[in-house]
Amino acid sequence: MPINQITVLFFGPLAEQAGVKTLQLVDQLDTDMLLTTLKAQYPFLGQSPYQLAMDLEIIVGNIKFEKDHTIAILPPYAGG
Repeated sequence: MPINQITVLFFGPLAEQAGVKTLQLVDQLDTDMLLTTLKAQYPFLGQSPYQLAMDLEIIVGNIKFEKDHTIAILPPYAGG
């Protein structure tokens, strides 16, 4: 049985590059492990700027997963 399920959401040009908008991953311990997994599958993430949001909040640094989460990979944006 998996320890957690992480739903990953890609937005904008990142979704276009990935070819998917959503994917499910299991047994990810933290955001560092998740990004390593994603960069192996989607190498463009190593060269593209983006921000991460976990459960609708922007996050910075490595965050440990203690339950199921939704992680959004957000492209740069500008607003006014």
